[in-house]
Amino acid sequence: MSLLQRTADVLDGLRNDRLVESDAIQALKQLYGNHSPPDKDAQLETICRAIHSGQGYTSIKDVALYFDVSIATIYNWMNQGVIPKAYKIGGRRRFKNSELLQAEALYEQV
Repeated sequence: MSLLQRTADVLDGLRNDRLVESDAIQALKQLYGNHSPPDKDAQLETICRAIHSGQGYTSIKDVALYFDVSIATIYNWMNQGVIPKAYKIGGRRRFKNSELLQAEALYEQV
């Protein structure tokens, strides 16, 4: 039985009152393990390291996390020329890390 089917069975049991909520949560934890969301500080450190390397590309979501602003703000900054335009790679927008470094250096000079 696939993981998706077992998950559906647990949720179905919860809906049909065959399982109480705590039992359903325990069953889902057994299926998926006790994965906690990634640590925000560790994620930010990884993003900083990638951007400061000047190599590769960074997603809009990661740039928003790096500057501690919303994704909408990143789009506004792109439209206003505050940061460089993102490249579309594989249907997703990415920033060139070297261009982000240049923009950050210019911003720090002002």
